[in-house]
Amino acid sequence: MSSILLPSSKSVNQRTLDILSSAGIALDRMGSKRDTNILLTGIKWPMTAALVHQSRIPQLVADGAYTLGIVGLDSVKESGVDVEVCADLLFNRSTWNKAKIVLVTKEGGLTDATSVPNGAQVLTEYPRLTRQFFGKLGRKVVIVPSRGSIEAEIPNPYPFGVCLTETGQSLRANGLRVIRTLMETSTVLIANKKEYRDPETQRSIRAFKTILLGVIAAREKVMLAANVPVTNLNEVLAALPALRSPTVTKLANERYVSVSVVVSRDKLNDLQERLLVLEAEGLVVMPLFSLIQSR
Repeated sequence: MSSILLPSSKSVNQRTLDILSSAGIALDRMGSKRDTNILLTGIKWPMTAALVHQSRIPQLVADGAYTLGIVGLDSVKESGVDVEVCADLLFNRSTWNKAKIVLVTKEGGLTDATSVPNGAQVLTEYPRLTRQFFGKLGRKVVIVPSRGSIEAEIPNPYPFGVCLTETGQSLRANGLRVIRTLMETSTVLIANKKEYRDPETQRSIRAFKTILLGVIAAREKVMLAANVPVTNLNEVLAALPALRSPTVTKLANERYVSVSVVVSRDKLNDLQERLLVLEAEGLVVMPLFSLIQSR
């Protein structure tokens, strides 16, 4: 039975569930509180889901216990396992921007990672990535694993730290500076390598990926429609963005045509103002739940 692992951590879990919900997919717990073998409704494949801590997802998918997983790319790289990364879902714990794994120290301290002295202690949320990073630099440091929230322990008792940052706000609040970015990360869809090689399973994964990416693509876009005077149509078309070209439909009143187009929310007000100047009427703005351009 096909199954997908979802992160149980509160912030990432809620964002994941919101995306699934927008795609018409829900978790049916059948009145129980269990976190395994949860039926998925609204979709034929995958059939079930389970909730586990993000750090365990890559290994469980790699081992074949589950077909799919939704997890941070940083967790995949830190685990060191071999899985198929099928799609970048573009979100993190609190933003839709790429997060960064960074090497930090106190403000006014070193500005270059190559200057970190041999034997220096590095408190890190990512022991494997940190070890690999300093290994490439030819530096021998002491790795001190941490479960997170390292900011309060830099520079005392540890002079350096490696952590995840999305906005940099916590680092600034604690008087820390970034001296090197180890990698960028966001939430990704992963699959078991062996199962991904099966053509039928691969088709199912691609269909599921397309559904998720369609929801994500639609989150900051709307459909804008308006009745436009035929005499001003060319000017209106020149002003409007579109995936390929706006849709133009004849109306019973031959003096007007209906024009509809997908636009970014941040461009909406400017476009509406421009359309009104061009004597458009009956402007309608409709939310989009999914935007699938191609497979």
